[in-house]
Amino acid sequence: KKNAEFNIIKINRNSQLKITVKRDSSDPMVFDQIFLENEYQPIIDFFKDKNVRLLNMIDAGANIGLASIFLYQFYPEMTVLALEPNEKTFHRLKFNLTSNQITSIIPLKIGLWHSDSFLSENHSFRDKMDWSFRLEETHSQKNATIPVRSISSLLNEQNWKTLDFLKIDIEGGEDAVFQSIQTVEEWINKVKVIAIEIHDEFNCRQRIMEILATYNFEIFTVKDLTIAFNKNLI
Repeated sequence: KKNAEFNIIKINRNSQLKITVKRDSSDPMVFDQIFLENEYQPIIDFFKDKNVRLLNMIDAGANIGLASIFLYQFYPEMTVLALEPNEKTFHRLKFNLTSNQITSIIPLKIGLWHSDSFLSENHSFRDKMDWSFRLEETHSQKNATIPVRSISSLLNEQNWKTLDFLKIDIEGGEDAVFQSIQTVEEWINKVKVIAIEIHDEFNCRQRIMEILATYNFEIFTVKDLTIAFNKNLI
């Protein structure tokens, strides 16, 4: 269905789920990646192959919720923390969840970082569209308006002893999340599977790979995703 600003797309014939995308935005391209190109199908296949239930997830850089909703089709019992710091995108995320009556995906208007803090917005990255919105540190308290949380903080708040799936697509913010061994040691041994979109503009790929290898993760890549599973937990 169409109107002047939005398209409403039914995911498939067998599903009641419908996605609303803003036409003049990156939403349709995100929809294509996830629902037409099946970017996260390897995650589904992996969990099925290893006979692992997906019960909880952190979706960092949730955008309008499409990755979480894609996984929800297969694991409707899972609880998801869907982090999206961009205000307009966050409203579309909430709309897609409420219009489908999905209550197990919890939208949070925050970003992911190596510590709990406040950051500033940056709209100048890559193509400058919605999916390129990123956060950065600033010396100006006036501009530091976006709250960010660490993974360990989120796990403690939810009382999650382990995390089945951590998805990170935060436009270079992965550089800060994997800043050093010290910044990951509180949470990384608790995570079963990680999928990261690594942005090479920040020269952090090698460091992230080395940290994952240090903590006994096995790594493979699917298109733009770097997928790693914890051999100590799976």
